[in-house]
Amino acid sequence: MSRIGLYLVSIERQSYLIAKILALSGYQVVIYSEYSLPDVLGGTESPGIPERQYFSWLYSDSDIQMLPLEETNFPAVDLLIYEMWHRPPAHPGRLSDWMARASNVTAFHTHEFNVNFYHNYRADFARLVKYRRFLTRTRRFLLRGGRTNFRLPLMLAPGALMGYFVNPDFLRDTELRHSLYAPDWTADGKRPLGLLFAGNPEPPVRRKIVEELTDHLSGQQQRPMLRSLDECGRYQASSGNGKPAILWMVRGNPNDVNWEGRADSIHPQRWAGVLKSADFSVCPPGYELKTHRVIESLLCGSIPILDCPDEYDIGLEDGVNCLVAGKNTWKETVSEALNFSKEQIVAMRKNVWLCKERFLALNAAGRHLAQKCGLVL
Repeated sequence: MSRIGLYLVSIERQSYLIAKILALSGYQVVIYSEYSLPDVLGGTESPGIPERQYFSWLYSDSDIQMLPLEETNFPAVDLLIYEMWHRPPAHPGRLSDWMARASNVTAFHTHEFNVNFYHNYRADFARLVKYRRFLTRTRRFLLRGGRTNFRLPLMLAPGALMGYFVNPDFLRDTELRHSLYAPDWTADGKRPLGLLFAGNPEPPVRRKIVEELTDHLSGQQQRPMLRSLDECGRYQASSGNGKPAILWMVRGNPNDVNWEGRADSIHPQRWAGVLKSADFSVCPPGYELKTHRVIESLLCGSIPILDCPDEYDIGLEDGVNCLVAGKNTWKETVSEALNFSKEQIVAMRKNVWLCKERFLALNAAGRHLAQKCGLVL
């Protein structure tokens, strides 16, 4: 069994996602963080910033080994992934020592590269300068997001996008994880929902898309438009073999910290089941270009409608295993989805299954991530 080490210099949920996916795939994961648990827990009272809460899970997860803050004797690892943040490591000597005991070294470059050209290259250059003493040992780069063309780090070594992710709650909670990853659907199964959107309408970029689609779908007469799970249940009980409906649940108060108990929201325990009842899932961008809705939809056989397939790095292709909406074509793409024949939907869902098995099932996800980082299986 390969051992993988992570050297962390910031408090980011991506660290938990990387560590947990690798651990669930059978790798031994060892972590050194420059933050103590009290430092991490100091910010968990802020409901708008969940990063610290997710990061704190590293310290109590039975699948992950956390090294003490004062550690100086680092274990040998087959792969070391170190975080390349906007500030240099507080203990550069410790990172150097661990590199010396690693067979392969990969830098996790956390800059998204999604602003303007000048800002992106300035940020890339600054991080390379701050981490220059470690670059001679770095064999690959794992990029958090953005383009891979003409990236400064990739002029020094090969690299790949981190790509996909799911909500961390679905990795930590055993029951939620089973509900999301259980292969309990078939490509040709009839689904009562033709189209689904449920969730927070913020930020503004998402709100614009959601409001446009709400107006568009409200004016159509082809399918019932349902606004709650109760309404959806009544429709399913009475419709028999009726036309698949639209479930459209836009949260009324997007800033409600108790959103799980709202009537216009879907509790995480029911989320996978709802996804597995929908042919298509609308996945507009949020605070990041990528959204966990896409991966969760694919895992549940719901064909995602999205706008940045390349960001996920799992071979998403318009009309094959997803539908791609341009900046101003969300209405047209959603209308196209609602007019697909059953045969077309089944064919696409078969391709979704292949994508899931190759990239997203837990063992596959961990292997894919490890290969991106240069670990030879």
